[in-house]
Amino acid sequence: MTRLSVTPIAGHRRRVQRRREYRCQLPPRRLRPLRRGRSSVVNSGASPDEPQGKSTRPSFEPVDEGSEPRSVDAAGRTERRHERHTGTVHTRVKDGTGLNTGRFRSSARSPRRSRPYPRPGRNAAARFALRCRSRTDGRRISTDKVAARHRSAVSDLGKIDRAFFDRHIAPNLGADRDDVSLGPAHGVDFGVLDIGDRALVTATDPLSILPTLGLERAARFALDLVLADVAVSGVPPSHLSICFTLPESMTDAEFATVWETIHTECADLGVAVVTGHTARYDDISHPWVGAATAMGVGEHDDIVRPDGARPGDRLLLTNGPAVEAVGLLSTLFGDQLALPDGVIADAQARLEEVFSVRDALTAAAAGPVRAMHDVTEGGLAGAVNEMADGAGARFAIDRAAVPMRPGVRAVCDTLDIDPWAATSCGSLLLAVDPAGVGAVRAALEDRDTPVADIGRVEATDAEGGEVLVDGEPLEHPTVDPSWEAYAELAAAATERDDRSSSAGQ
Repeated sequence: MTRLSVTPIAGHRRRVQRRREYRCQLPPRRLRPLRRGRSSVVNSGASPDEPQGKSTRPSFEPVDEGSEPRSVDAAGRTERRHERHTGTVHTRVKDGTGLNTGRFRSSARSPRRSRPYPRPGRNAAARFALRCRSRTDGRRISTDKVAARHRSAVSDLGKIDRAFFDRHIAPNLGADRDDVSLGPAHGVDFGVLDIGDRALVTATDPLSILPTLGLERAARFALDLVLADVAVSGVPPSHLSICFTLPESMTDAEFATVWETIHTECADLGVAVVTGHTARYDDISHPWVGAATAMGVGEHDDIVRPDGARPGDRLLLTNGPAVEAVGLLSTLFGDQLALPDGVIADAQARLEEVFSVRDALTAAAAGPVRAMHDVTEGGLAGAVNEMADGAGARFAIDRAAVPMRPGVRAVCDTLDIDPWAATSCGSLLLAVDPAGVGAVRAALEDRDTPVADIGRVEATDAEGGEVLVDGEPLEHPTVDPSWEAYAELAAAATERDDRSSSAGQ
């Protein structure tokens, strides 16, 4: 095992003192110099605006005198951890059988290009260009082929499916405690604990920060995703536990902007940050930079349960399908979409509709809301199926009543995305007692939130629940198509940038 300690010196350089302590006997192996790049060692004493240290020469593994160079990583995967608060690089070498081995990576390395989703292939740009051209000459890609590509290429992306949840997760939930009032269930946003005669509502979500959206907007978006899962219970979120696993590329100044935005939004909503963890780690990239758990305390009788829809209830939908997917894709990749500037602007405006915490609390306070669900991965089709399954009821939807916000249909058609299956954070699906529909709609419209009555809840003899759209069954989508659209657009943008870079050299 090799342990490294770091001593800061003037000019933000580092003198790394290596102490050798090998505990594994490895066959002789020649090592090549590793490429030089930005040092991954973090100076805990530097100010946010000061540059980080630079590596001055290639790094080699330490070699005992009289022996050949040895690859530490041949005995196991080397794990590196960078912690801003200590300014120390820790290196641990796991003794093992050789599984998951690879070349040892130097602490002096060039920053990687952020690629949050798998790159679909070298010809992604050509495929995407063909897809866009098909809009102008009247040809359409077969939806069967698109669905087949979804299943084969990205069926493992996004939330796990219900079959896996029921087989592996639901039977294995740790201790069986009496104070768990509502435990994990597929498609359910939150859990409930008994605390005396009151209820603690809690929910956990990953934190996604896309710097290209602007750090303040990206931070608000990430926070709203977490808090919304508690807000749909009707109980206001009040406490937050947050964990940041930051990439090396994020500077102190950038993280300060993210944190101050989270503080401001939490203070406005009455949410206190009670604990957390913040550190930088190797091999972390945007957008997935941690996770958070939100909590809220309220009365059991005030909780809007996810399985609360009853026959006779009306189904309300705020905003509409695919507002998140369309807002993100048009904002990040608008220059790749073969659409008029006005349509692109309408689509980009949808990104201002992805915040649902205040809408959820407004609806719950206005009238008898029986069930509420945020329309995230799997889109509207997933949300109505999950809520219907929880209630054991039939949801009868009128397709013509489902609103499409400006720009949504055009972008979805261009990218061959089914808007009903695409993620739509910011949209809420509500089951409301008919007597309270007017009050709930009026309260939401007072906030300038579009809301539509899209159907009703009916009794059913079917096992579980079912969804009918204009009398035809609607199944839960197997995959959210916005994942593949993001991957293809990102790959096309990368290939375009690479070509531009090559042409400029």
